[in-house]
Formats: sequence, structure tokens, C-alpha cells
Amino acid sequence: CGTIFDWEGIMAQVVVFTSPKGGSGATFACALTGLMLAESSKRVLALDMCFDRCTLDFALGFQNEYIYTLADVLNGDATLEEAVCTGRVDFLRADYEVGTFPCEKAMEVLRETDYDFILIDTQSFNKEFVQKLCVNTP
Repeated sequence: CGTIFDWEGIMAQVVVFTSPKGGSGATFACALTGLMLAESSKRVLALDMCFDRCTLDFALGFQNEYIYTLADVLNGDATLEEAVCTGRVDFLRADYEVGTFPCEKAMEVLRETDYDFILIDTQSFNKEFVQKLCVNTP
């Protein structure tokens, strides 16, 4: 369900959670993995990139507590610090339309963080998006 990628310039281990079938538990696995890593004193950012079915905020206890999203950060309307909901596991929602996510700009923003792990919960039905996300290294 999760695959580790070591992106150049990003010090965190990036783990992408996806599945070929919706409802298989990828969001739950992402949240649980984040909580387990946080219990081991790791700094964790959970990024919800499901776009149309965002539920990672609920799994982590941030039910609609976010004001800004990654879209706001990339558009210059908020800083990353303003957009991240902080807790045992920090949370950030992507909030983009399917197929319009600017991977390159997001990588620039994520390079500036000091997280040990970045966990990405992504939609299962968009194979091209997942492949782009996983192979988009600088």
C-alpha cells in the first residue's frame, strides 16, 4: 500500500499510500502509520491528495480545522506554516482538481520542511497522477 521514495533535496522519507481499489484502507493505513511514527518521536506531515474524497483530516482528528491548503501555499495566498494543521501528526490538504496538481511547485515547498516523514494519501483511481507523483524527482 505504501512505497518509500527518496526524492533528491527532500530530507524526509516520502511514503505514498494508494490502492487500485477505493475503500481498501489506504487512508486509515496512512493515518495509523503517521501516528505510529509520531509515537517514535518522528516529525510527520500527512498530505491529503485524494482531491474529491478527502477524509485524512477526519482520520487524524482535524475535522475541517484547516483554513488554508497546499493550493493556497502554491498560489502565494498563505505560508506553509499557516496551512499546516499541527498535532501529533501534522496535516495538510492539497485541494486541487484532479489532473491539475503542480508536482514541481509542490516539491519546491516540501524541500523547505524539516519533517522526518511525509505521508501522502492519494486517490486510487488516477493511475497517471500517482505515477507522476512517484517519479517526479528534480
